[in-house]
Amino acid sequence: MRRGDGERGAAATELTLAMPVVLILIMLVFQAGLYYHAANVATAAAQDGLRAAQVAEGSPGAGDQRAREILGRSAGRLLDDVDVTVSPDARRVRVQVSGSVASVVPGLNLRVTRTAEGPREQFLPPDQR
Repeated sequence: MRRGDGERGAAATELTLAMPVVLILIMLVFQAGLYYHAANVATAAAQDGLRAAQVAEGSPGAGDQRAREILGRSAGRLLDDVDVTVSPDARRVRVQVSGSVASVVPGLNLRVTRTAEGPREQFLPPDQR
């Protein structure tokens, strides 16, 4: 018996054990990128929805429509179960966008929620400012 014959196939065994770990790490990196992109798209949709709702002629419906328009153009299949909530009051408007991020890693369900809030545009008489 030659020296080293007992180690035949060790490299293949090591590769077989290491590959699933490497693949999971690669998938997690892709998942992190998808989450980051989805968070940026949700932030942009919330901010644009806020701008549409906070102008003097704006309405909650306009803010909702604008946010969904941005999501439709930018998110594609990146976000599922999207929920847009526009909450106006007398002086402020709040737009919240949330959705489930597409998953590369089986069984991993990530949800992203972004909020934009700002004052309503109003023209008040000088004594009410």
